[in-house]
Amino acid sequence: MGLLPAPELSRCSGTRANWTQLNLRLPDGIETDQFLVAELGPTMTRLQDGDAVGRWWLLRKPPGLRVRVRTVGGAAPGAARDVLDDLVSQGVLTSWHSAIYEPERRAFGGTAALAVAHTLFCDDSRNLLAYLTGTTTDSAEQREHLGLLLVASLLRGARLDWYEQGDVWNRVARHRAHVAGTPNQTAVDRTRRLLSVDIHHLTSDATVPPAWVATWTHAYRDAGAALARLDARGALTRGIRAVAAHHVLFAWNRLGLSHDAQARLVLQATIAIFDEEIS
Repeated sequence: MGLLPAPELSRCSGTRANWTQLNLRLPDGIETDQFLVAELGPTMTRLQDGDAVGRWWLLRKPPGLRVRVRTVGGAAPGAARDVLDDLVSQGVLTSWHSAIYEPERRAFGGTAALAVAHTLFCDDSRNLLAYLTGTTTDSAEQREHLGLLLVASLLRGARLDWYEQGDVWNRVARHRAHVAGTPNQTAVDRTRRLLSVDIHHLTSDATVPPAWVATWTHAYRDAGAALARLDARGALTRGIRAVAAHHVLFAWNRLGLSHDAQARLVLQATIAIFDEEIS
């Protein structure tokens, strides 16, 4: 048996597949989330239905997006080129071009762990679209709560204990400079509750909260569990906490959390886990 069970290799690993990167530049005044729901989501669905591309995932890179897709031959297929050219002609896109995808293999812990990352990235992009399409209550606060729940699911799936999770948050903080000021005790207490909530109980009813919450948190839990299995076999080329911290950065980018929001949440999480009282 290989280092990963078959589902983890087959879903969106990209270990043997070709990937290409599509750099999309959005027009001024077009919100990224609006473009994702109205254009990118339906476009990628059509391309997948026509077997023009395989699975795909995105990152936010102002002034647009970077979309990574599994392809045959490593270049954007004709169908994808035609669709994107049409979006440019309609004024929905300012421009687009193909680029060489350079996976962060070392940062994510090696080849096998990169396969886990690709699966999560694809699932995460799909779940983000489901959220944007289906929610009527989107707000900055709700996204921050989601961001904490998703990371908590990843870290628990990775079988990290409470203080090991705190170390992950501390590692993330190195990449997100603290914002001015100190969080209030109410914010820290709320963060602690979100990080310690029984996620399985919270998501066991597919209707409360919305079904996409369960699907989304389970994807992160499964990714964490896959990383833990690799770690147990000595198959990670980087410490599991360092790998998890890198996943946080990618996850919150896709979710659309601002740099300041990320810095604030990381500070709150670190204080919450190490039981530091706000003076």
